[in-house]
Amino acid sequence: MASMSSDLGRDGPSLMEKIRSISWPLVLLIFIAATCGIAVLYSAANGSMQPWATTQTTRFAIALVPMIGAAVVATRYWFRAAYLTYAITLALVVAVLAVWLGRPRLGAPDPAEGGPPERATPDLVDDGDHVGDRA
Repeated sequence: MASMSSDLGRDGPSLMEKIRSISWPLVLLIFIAATCGIAVLYSAANGSMQPWATTQTTRFAIALVPMIGAAVVATRYWFRAAYLTYAITLALVVAVLAVWLGRPRLGAPDPAEGGPPERATPDLVDDGDHVGDRA
């Protein structure tokens, strides 16, 4: 009976139990992958942390906190939020597509000018070679 009374007020595992239940080998694997990426950026900048490796290190350090936070949230909450998140994301994709389809195209004919832009032809290009040129 004593064990039942201690569990009456608990909804689930405590925060420390949730943190202990995180797959730490997976976190280590993510950390190693990020470190390899930072090393590649360091190498690409000829042995300098600037301009790329410092910003990537900062981004990873900032992103690690929400990743751990998401890992301690119960799976049932993610499943509840999945359909709403999908609907919002799909609506945003459709909105971006609508904006993209409505924008003017580069090189598109301007109706005010009366037609498409003039194309460069060999007669219009002056390449500086005047040998055999017309008089």
